[in-house]
Amino acid sequence: MYLDLFCDSNSDGIGDIQGLINRLIYIKKLGINCIWILPLYNSPMMDGGYDVSDFLSIRGNLGTISDFQRLIKKAHKMDIYIILDMVINHTSDKHYWFEASSDPNHKDFEKYKDYYIWSDDDKKYTDTKVLFRDYEKSNWEYSTKRGEYYFHRFYKFQPDLNWQNKEVFKEYEKILSFWIDLGVDGFRFDAVPYLYKEEGIDSENLPGTHKILKNIKSFIKSKTKKDLLFLVEANSQMDDLIKYFGDGFNEANMAFNFTVMPRIFLSIATGNKIYIENGIKRTLPIPYNNSWAIFLRNHDELNLDMLNPNDLPLFFGLFGKENVKFNNGLAERLASLFKDNKHKIILAYGILLSLNGVPIIYMGDELDTVSDLKDIPRNVIYDKRTIVRSKINWDIAEKYIWDRQSTYNHIRDMLLIRKKYEKEFSFSDISLVRSDSEGLLVYERFYGRHHFMYIFNISEYEKSFHIKTLGVNKFRTLLLSRVHVDYSMINMLTYSFVWIKVL
Repeated sequence: MYLDLFCDSNSDGIGDIQGLINRLIYIKKLGINCIWILPLYNSPMMDGGYDVSDFLSIRGNLGTISDFQRLIKKAHKMDIYIILDMVINHTSDKHYWFEASSDPNHKDFEKYKDYYIWSDDDKKYTDTKVLFRDYEKSNWEYSTKRGEYYFHRFYKFQPDLNWQNKEVFKEYEKILSFWIDLGVDGFRFDAVPYLYKEEGIDSENLPGTHKILKNIKSFIKSKTKKDLLFLVEANSQMDDLIKYFGDGFNEANMAFNFTVMPRIFLSIATGNKIYIENGIKRTLPIPYNNSWAIFLRNHDELNLDMLNPNDLPLFFGLFGKENVKFNNGLAERLASLFKDNKHKIILAYGILLSLNGVPIIYMGDELDTVSDLKDIPRNVIYDKRTIVRSKINWDIAEKYIWDRQSTYNHIRDMLLIRKKYEKEFSFSDISLVRSDSEGLLVYERFYGRHHFMYIFNISEYEKSFHIKTLGVNKFRTLLLSRVHVDYSMINMLTYSFVWIKVL
């Protein structure tokens, strides 16, 4: 969540730490046990806080370090963990390190001159693609003060750090120590594939990057006996992605699964299960003590890099509007993508929350929050991702809490089932079950003597069938949405699902 968009406690129009403290009960009742706070550090806010100017501070309009300590204490009393977004690929060009590094006349120039990647020309790393190609023409920007070019994978105001300089690692030891000492339960490390650069290749997912992350993990383990969450954002193909788990202990213990997510949308939009099934088949096994982070939407664009390129025209044709395209994706909220169709939204969560991994819900999606097209840009740059960074409407929240048919309560019910069968969801694999209809998605999992099956009608047509056609005789219904069970007959309305326990 973005603190500044979540809950405003003092009526200044900006959400804050106290606002989150006041609403912890709302989060607890939904069934959430961990809050991932997006960048809260001092920042010019040119890129939603990912342009950090001071990692050892909190933006003044959000609150103080003392407020943050109160949040940690209150959250822990309610068995809620707090993790922070940690930006390690770059800083803001307003960070003290860069101000010193870019100015030979600065008193600390000698200390910081190699904290970033500098070159006499813009000819290095030519095989490294420009990520924000709609906004930046090059990965290099000229500094008139220093008379050299500096490297940036993202916006020009976000210079990349030079991780080949050991002093950079020492700085992050101080930063991580500071927040660990305050009691955080882990970190989500941003944009990790780009940390290490080499000539002649695309500079993504390199061995040098894994060495950096392993060193960070080693430091964290030496700093605290707590098993902190080490979540990495690596929007990469599955073969590269699973390498971030290392041996299961020495690198990440959680990573986002970008392979399944876009295929959930495609299957629901087309009524064809083949896309989700392909996503499940493509998801590779990981060490037993690690986990995938699974999600539908987040604070960025819906990224489509992991889709088959042949499916991109179909996806854009189904969901795309020119004003929400951002790079190779769409800057749209979940509810807006499904045109506020509650049945499709709840179905999407029915699929997500039955999959292997730790589900992540983007703030407001439980309230069917739509894209905000009115408040763009937040700053001087037209970043379409601002569309999905919309505020929580607490009047709507109050209504959703009391409405048993709301998305909020459907998610709450699903999370209750997941909690009841936590081991079964965490330590068992999914197996696809054959069905004759392309619009009927079925899979199952086994754990010890327990056998679960999940049945989804992802089509615009109603379906009725005998449960024996899926190889089931006796069962107990755990959860359903728009499904009527008549003994052994399953009658499914459009965009519906049922979770069952096979007896």
